Amino acid sequence: MYMNEIKKGVITNKIRNLDPNNEIVKIDLANNTIQYNKRITQHRKIEKLTDEEIVRAYYIVTLIKKLEYPIERLELEKSHKIGRKEKKTEVRIDIKVNKNSSPFMLFELKEPHKYERDEVGDIKNQLFKVAGVEDPRAKTLKWLVYCTVDVNEKNEIEETIKVIDYARFRTFEEWDKRGRLTLKIIPKKYGVIVTARYVKGGLESYKKKFHKEPPFIAMELKPSIHKEKLEKIRKKLHNTLWAGGKKEYNKIFFNLVKLILAKVYDEKETMEGDPYKFQIVYRIKDDTVIEDLNETYKNVLELYRKAFTDPEYLGVNEEELKFLKKREGAIDIIEFEEFEIAFILEQFQEYELTKSDYEFLGDFFETI
Repeated sequence: MYMNEIKKGVITNKIRNLDPNNEIVKIDLANNTIQYNKRITQHRKIEKLTDEEIVRAYYIVTLIKKLEYPIERLELEKSHKIGRKEKKTEVRIDIKVNKNSSPFMLFELKEPHKYERDEVGDIKNQLFKVAGVEDPRAKTLKWLVYCTVDVNEKNEIEETIKVIDYARFRTFEEWDKRGRLTLKIIPKKYGVIVTARYVKGGLESYKKKFHKEPPFIAMELKPSIHKEKLEKIRKKLHNTLWAGGKKEYNKIFFNLVKLILAKVYDEKETMEGDPYKFQIVYRIKDDTVIEDLNETYKNVLELYRKAFTDPEYLGVNEEELKFLKKREGAIDIIEFEEFEIAFILEQFQEYELTKSDYEFLGDFFETI
């Protein structure tokens, strides 16, 4: 769905709140025009206020006003030609953030309705391939950011951000092989990125329970997952986990069931103010955010085993468990590789499945 006038107005108001004197950007909704401060390097003239342009304006103001990047270090629409010599394609960088005169962070921005549709292709071609041209020796470029901004049903701003550590994953293939891991927070002022965790009830519930600020960004789960989004997740899982038919269908299916059971148990049984366990665990090591896949696996397995034996869920007792193990084999473990579990969590961890507006489980497993 394209941005309507209400959504454009909400995002524009947020931009004006951050930039009340129009120091960074001037937006004219009536005439559908936009003008950026001349201290921002613009490799082509930008005047028309498209849906994608309002997304770019939002993140430019956020980068300068909230995240404290110098206005002179931003570049817009820098172009490169990528591809084979006989068939090169011109691509443009939506936002480039420099550190001194060297690239530090690249942005690919999307209109909300194109964000998921274009995700894989644009991350591969507009970010990774361009990054290889911008910083061929991988000396200074640290982050690749794929993002959009939208307005939800309550007229609240909703950012969707995927941050990829280019210092760790130099190619799309490396990143893909590791489960397409992303962070959700843009680093502030060239600093170390802050980890985010999903907490039941969000930041206020955490502070009420623990009487202090959390050592991470506390985020609430999104209250529902739309049918269209579910279909896209289903396709991603099918293409990745089944690997073109190389893996046994039933084994993958039953282990997905185990993971969804763990997710449902986590949503229902986590206490208000506590972080959920059905999410990727990250650690900060040597100023780098590293995913702890072993701890992530242990957390998910613990959730599944609790749901497996809890009378309100599967309620399997010890005698039944022995019988099932003897007949079925690995009934109380999850038979995915750690990176596969991380990939699955990356798809589901931000959504509250138990509050979907329709029969989530039936739809998902009927089509998988």
